[in-house]
Amino acid sequence: SSRVGSSSHVHPHTCARTNMAESELTCAICFDCFDEPTTLPCACKIDYCTKCWDRALAQSFKSTLHARCPTCRSPIHVDFDPERCRLVFSLDTRPTVDLAGMRQLHASAVGGSPEARQQLLELRQRVAQDHADTVNRLAMQAIPVQTRLLQQFGEANPHLVQFAFSEDGVWHAVDDGAGALKDASTENRADHLSALGRAEASRGAPGEEVLAGLLDAVGGSETLLASCWASADGVVVTPQCVCGDTLRRLQGKDRVSHKLISDGVAPGSPQFVHSMASHQRRDSCGVICDICDAKVTWVAAVWTCIAGTSTILHPASYDICDGCFMKHTFGCDGTSGSSRGAA
Repeated sequence: SSRVGSSSHVHPHTCARTNMAESELTCAICFDCFDEPTTLPCACKIDYCTKCWDRALAQSFKSTLHARCPTCRSPIHVDFDPERCRLVFSLDTRPTVDLAGMRQLHASAVGGSPEARQQLLELRQRVAQDHADTVNRLAMQAIPVQTRLLQQFGEANPHLVQFAFSEDGVWHAVDDGAGALKDASTENRADHLSALGRAEASRGAPGEEVLAGLLDAVGGSETLLASCWASADGVVVTPQCVCGDTLRRLQGKDRVSHKLISDGVAPGSPQFVHSMASHQRRDSCGVICDICDAKVTWVAAVWTCIAGTSTILHPASYDICDGCFMKHTFGCDGTSGSSRGAA
């Protein structure tokens, strides 16, 4: 459904190109035709498809530290209504200062009085706090919907849940025909073992040997292995982000690498190598879980939305730690399958 200010959304609206005779609305950004207009909180009479309106707000939030209408530049206040699963837009009437205003103040403060420098410092702190408050508020508002989506993912993939809670671990799940592990080819299992950093497993190895390697690679936890397998091709549905896009499971170090590349840092460049080494020394991938606020370590797994920062719903990206993924998908903490029903 559409993501607009006056209707519900969980999945992003895709502006299908239609015959002009069937639709009189044309997006001012992408020029695609669409039927349902975005309800703007400002006085602009421009037509935007919901996808472009969303991206425009996210881009302005990143570049000016405020969500702004792409036409009149009015500041927009954004909330997420978890009861109706929709973004809600209104005019932000608070006094705002964007990056341009801060640059002007900085120019006047350079070489100026201590009072001017102190004023600039306080302004920077206020703008940074407002920015962080918006990101945190939207993340908190989205939690009920995101946890429900993870529960639905578990319900749509019962073989993963059975696997995670097998009393006898991997072997019980396989013997009972629990699905993903039993049906996966030895080659597919070996691929997963390689992805877990156990590339020494040969493709010709017996199925049980590869399965034992997979379990060992995640520290003996069948629940962790179920989480890993949830990212494999062939699951009934893929884990969904609250914005409607797909969640992808990455190791912490890969999350750092993807972030650097998306920021325009060339792989192998001195800046890339230095940043990767710095994160590894700190045992951090530089993100926190948007559900529990836990820091994600360098070696831990994290589920990240492939939409990145392209939606105002999560303008600073969206990440879910493996612990929260397992808690809300399988109902346990990931150390074993014995705590089914944990909150």
